[in-house]
Amino acid sequence: MSKFSLVLPTYNEAPHIKAICRDIIGVLEARNTVFEIIIVDDNSADGTWRLARELSLSDARIRILRRKRRQGLASAVADGWSIANGDILGVMDADFQHPPHTLTAMLDMMSRRDDIDIVIAGRHFSALIMSGLNPLRAVISRLACLFAGILLPRAVTGINDPMSGFFIFRKKVIEASAIKPIGYKVLLEVLVKGSYRRREEILYTFNRRRKGKSKMGILQCAMSCFHMIKLAFLYPPCRNSCF
Repeated sequence: MSKFSLVLPTYNEAPHIKAICRDIIGVLEARNTVFEIIIVDDNSADGTWRLARELSLSDARIRILRRKRRQGLASAVADGWSIANGDILGVMDADFQHPPHTLTAMLDMMSRRDDIDIVIAGRHFSALIMSGLNPLRAVISRLACLFAGILLPRAVTGINDPMSGFFIFRKKVIEASAIKPIGYKVLLEVLVKGSYRRREEILYTFNRRRKGKSKMGILQCAMSCFHMIKLAFLYPPCRNSCF
């Protein structure tokens, strides 16, 4: 049976971390999944890493990687994957905007076919504003996806939400590639650099954040755009077609 390693990058998520781990564990146990949860925390000022350490002491399936300074979401995800023991890797947010129950459908889809190497949980963009997301952020998210389609057509064609932060994939997808994402969007790095056969997408409704503030700002948006341009320059369509 394949083991699933799920990375939760955190920064000031103390109000959510215990509840999200509880819900994820409930979902994965109900599915009889062998798993580990890797919490990568950037030395949160609110003590998220302390709560995560308590969780890890009470449940060996929870691991904590505390980084001494804030280095960003993308590198946190990459660092979590680098220490993962699973054959299937994944990432999701710890603030409940990504519903844990969606993991069941994602893992089931991958288990049904050996040639499915990536399963993406894509947001229903028509429902983003209804979910409570700031209208401007909803528009920016949609424009970012369209921008990705223009710059990286081969990598994102047929994907509704190439900017998703909620996805799973087989570890072998990135074993031969150096994954060094920047900003907040890791999926593009995997789609462009990874070696895979088939990818699938499941649409879900993006939840309203329960507490706290989003970490996404103008700087993060700019970094994501720069990342897309960098990937397009280093991996143009003519080169990608030879993968």
